[in-house]
Order: sequence, then C-alpha cells, then structure tokens
Amino acid sequence: MFSYLARSLLLAIASLRYANALPAGEATINSPNKFYVAIGDSYPVGIGAGKLLPPPFGINGCFRTDKSYPWLVREQFYKGDDEFSFHACNGQNIQDINNFQIKGFGTEKASLVTVQVGGNNVGFADILRKCVYGLDVRGQSCPDLLSASRTAIDGRDFHDLMDGMLSSLASTAPRDSFKLFIGYASFFNVDVVSNNLPNYCNTPKDTRVAINGLVARLNHVIKPIVEAHEGFFIEPDTSGLWDGHRYCDSGLQYFQYLPTWDAAEKGLFHPSEGGHAAYASLINVVRATHLREQEAGKMRSKREVVETAMERVRRGKVV
Repeated sequence: MFSYLARSLLLAIASLRYANALPAGEATINSPNKFYVAIGDSYPVGIGAGKLLPPPFGINGCFRTDKSYPWLVREQFYKGDDEFSFHACNGQNIQDINNFQIKGFGTEKASLVTVQVGGNNVGFADILRKCVYGLDVRGQSCPDLLSASRTAIDGRDFHDLMDGMLSSLASTAPRDSFKLFIGYASFFNVDVVSNNLPNYCNTPKDTRVAINGLVARLNHVIKPIVEAHEGFFIEPDTSGLWDGHRYCDSGLQYFQYLPTWDAAEKGLFHPSEGGHAAYASLINVVRATHLREQEAGKMRSKREVVETAMERVRRGKVV
C-alpha cells in the first residue's frame, strides 16, 4: 500500500505526463473551441476543501472552491475565464441540474463536460445525520433510512430522472464533446472493528458496510445510463487511489473529518484537497487514454477505455 506522499506523487506525475502526451491535433486542448463545463452537486463544488472562489465563479451560495477538481482541471488546461463554466452547486439534485445547469452556460460549445450528482436524490445526507451522528431524522431509524435509499436507487423514478438529465446533456453538448460522469468513492474501511482514530469508527461495522454498499449500488445503477448516452463513467474505487485513505484508515487524507454536524455541513463526508486532486487526475488519465487510443485508431467501448485507464493507475503505469 502506497503512503499518502507516494500516492500524491503518482497523481502529480500522472497528470503532468498525460498532459504532455496529449496528441498534437487534439481539438479540446489546442483549438479555439476548447471549453470546459463542470456541473453537479456539492462534490465537484469542493465544499470545505479550499478557499471560496471570487466572482464570477464563487457566487449564489454554491461554495465553489479553489481546490475543487473542476478548478484543478481548469488550472491545467483551461486558464482563461472564457474557456471554463463552473455551475456545480451545493445541495442540488438531478432535477436542479436538468433545470438550471445544462442549458445556457456554455454547454452548447463544450469540448469537456464533467458531471457528478445523485447522492441528494437518494437520501445520503439523512443517512449520515442519523447513522453516523445519531441525530433525529423525522423519527426514522437508521435501518429505515438505509432501506429507503436502496429503494430509491433501484426505483424507476431515479432511473428516469438520471436518464432525462443525461439525455438533455447529450442533446445540448456537441456530439464529439468528452462527457465524463464521476461516481462516488466508498466512505469507509469496513475491516476495522474498532480503534482510537477519531474518524467515525464508532459507527458499527454493519452500518459502514451498508453505507459503502449504497455508494457501490448508486454507481452500478448510474453507469449503464451514462454509457447509453455515449458518456464515460469513472468508479473511483476501481483506481485503488482511495485505499488506505477512507474513514477508519490511519491514512485518512481523501475525505474531510468534521466532528460535529454544524461543522460538517460545510464538508461532511466530502472530498478533502487530496481527494479532489485524485479526482482531477483520474479525469485527466481517462481523457488522455481515450485520446491516445483514438489517435492510434483503436475502436473500443468507453467502458473498456476507462478500465484500461484505471488499470494503468493501479499499476502506476500512467503512460
């Protein structure tokens, strides 16, 4: 298992080497049409991970920060304000994104679109309030909330909302744009029975297993919908980068630890600065893998491209 420093170094090398290896004729990097649109909920916003951005990006109570993965990708490839549109916003769900984030914000000319959303539609915040912090949630028990979330994830309503939002995105963004949906990483190391680490390890093991299972199920349900709309889907857990850096790990670095709910509302169970750096690197590696294979004339599915990229990250072979 890599140390945090070693993993951070790997991420930095991966990003830089892949950036330098992009094909010379790659439209989204080198043409005047390059434009990056970042949409989603509080995860891509970077809430609690860095300094709030000034206007025009840091407005409307969305809590967008300078350590968020969209901003990190922007800093590497899209330095001009006329090349980047940051419309992810804290607390928003699939319906909000469909109604307020897709049309009219540059998506029509985007060469890169990243999307991360879903947790607010299936009750994740309520689960954390009750199952981790022990707060009252409308008189419901932790098992009740876990069950309700599973039902929501597997329900037709969630599928149709996600399908409708992605259909709207597909019809708005250019057909040849790189559309990348980022899934959620599992929160907990479930193998630790108990320890003295102040990072939610007093949460019962079966509850940690159940919460991780919901994250995996959410990714599992979203993935084929994304692929049906010609998008790429990243499952962070398949990269191996979060191993050793979850809650209940001694090397907790990729999530924020906040001891009380009041503090947690500014970053509860959200990525830390290190977590956002990991997300940014995965975006760059998947994108570069696709471009390199495209230049080489390889015709493979988007799922196969992502799997190849994740394998390279796991093995430390980024080029």
